[in-house]
Amino acid sequence: MQSVLELHTYLSDELKQVDSTLKASLETPVPIIKTLGINILSAGGKRLRPLLTLASAKIFTPTPPLEAIYLASAVELIHTATLIHDDVLDESQLRRGVKTANNLWGNACSILVGDFLFARSFELMVKCNDFNILTKLSKTSGLICQGEVKQLTLLNNTETSTADYFDVIKLKTASLFKTACFAGAKIAGATNDEADIMASFGENLGISFQIIDDILDYSQTAEAMGKQPGDDYLEGKMSLPVIELLKIKPDLKPIFLDKNMQNFETIKQEMFNHDIFSLCYQQAQSFTTKATQNLKYLPENDIKNNFSNVAHEVLNRAA
Repeated sequence: MQSVLELHTYLSDELKQVDSTLKASLETPVPIIKTLGINILSAGGKRLRPLLTLASAKIFTPTPPLEAIYLASAVELIHTATLIHDDVLDESQLRRGVKTANNLWGNACSILVGDFLFARSFELMVKCNDFNILTKLSKTSGLICQGEVKQLTLLNNTETSTADYFDVIKLKTASLFKTACFAGAKIAGATNDEADIMASFGENLGISFQIIDDILDYSQTAEAMGKQPGDDYLEGKMSLPVIELLKIKPDLKPIFLDKNMQNFETIKQEMFNHDIFSLCYQQAQSFTTKATQNLKYLPENDIKNNFSNVAHEVLNRAA
C-alpha cells in the first residue's frame, strides 16, 4: 500500500523509536516472554495502528512529543496482545505465514504472555501523564475484550444480524483504530473537537478495514492471506459475507454448519455467484467515505492528504 509506505518513510525516525520502545518492553528475566514477544512483533505487518497514532500527532505538530512514541508503542502492544489471544481462541496455526505463538509454545504460555503485553502497555500509557488519554485507552482494552466475547457467543449462529456483526467489529477492531487516532491528536495539542474528529476518522477506517478483511478471508488464497483459507468458516465466525449470503440463500445454513472443506468451497462459490463480495465492498466503501469526510475539518497538510489515500488503499485491498 503506497500511502502507508509513504507514512512509514515520513515517520521513519519515530517508528524506530517505537521499535526500540517495544523491544525494551519485552525485557524480562523470563526468557520465553521475550522470545515469544519478539516472534509475533517481528512477524510482519504494517504497524498500521501505531502509524495512525504518530501520523495523527503529526497533523497537529511538526515534531510529536516523546509521549506520542509511548502511546504508539502502547497501542501496538495492545494490538499484539489481542492477536496472541485471538490465535489461542481460534486455534490458529499461522499468522502472516509464520507459526503462531500457541502453535510453538502452547495455549497457557501464550495467554500469559498476552497478559504481560497488556500490562506493559499500561506502563507506557501512564508515562504520558494525560488522564483523558489513559481513560480512553483503558476503556478500549475492555471494549476489545467485550467484542471478542460477543463474537464467541455468535459462533455458528446463523440468525446473526448485520447489527450484531457491526457491534462486534466496532468493539474488537474499530475501537483501537479510534483511540489510536484520538490519542495521537490529543497528545500533540489538538482541541477536544479536533481529537474527536480524528477518533471518528479512526473508527470509520477500522470498520472498513475489518469488512475488507472478512471479504478477503473468503476471496483470497493462502499465499495472499498468510493463513489457511477457511479458518473463519471452520471456526463458525459470522462475518458480513456469511450473513449477507444466508439472507439471500437461507437454505445454505445447514451447509455452513456442517464443517468440511468441500462445504467451504460451496459457500465460497455461492458468494461469488450472488455477488456477495461486491455487496460487502459497498458497505466498506460507505465507511471509507465517512472517514475521508471527517478529514475536511482538519488543518491542511501533507499528512492529512496522505490519510485520505490510506483510507482508500485499505478499502481497495479487495477491489
